Amino acid sequence: MIIAAQYLKRTDSEIWLDHLVRRKNLETDGYIFELTYSPQLDRSRFYYTLLYNKIKREYSEFNYETATFNVNFLITRNLKMIGEYTRDMQMDTNRFILGLVSGF
Repeated sequence: MIIAAQYLKRTDSEIWLDHLVRRKNLETDGYIFELTYSPQLDRSRFYYTLLYNKIKREYSEFNYETATFNVNFLITRNLKMIGEYTRDMQMDTNRFILGLVSGF
């Protein structure tokens, strides 16, 4: 099991919003938390991932917050099948992805 977290803080000294409003010291905070689990460690064919993202910016309604669950199945050495579900808490929407990823 792998647990990862990251925090990002950004401060812009001067920014124009809507071409009329000038803000100083606009702050943006970002958070990422990830949990990856492989039942048989490096010999697993299945990998499970939980991911949480959040971006919060002052003076903005364009904040971002999602939670994702991902399953990977290794079919062969260079071919895997993926399934993913993402919930966007800000937009109140869901996204599903099914696919194959290959590398040659």
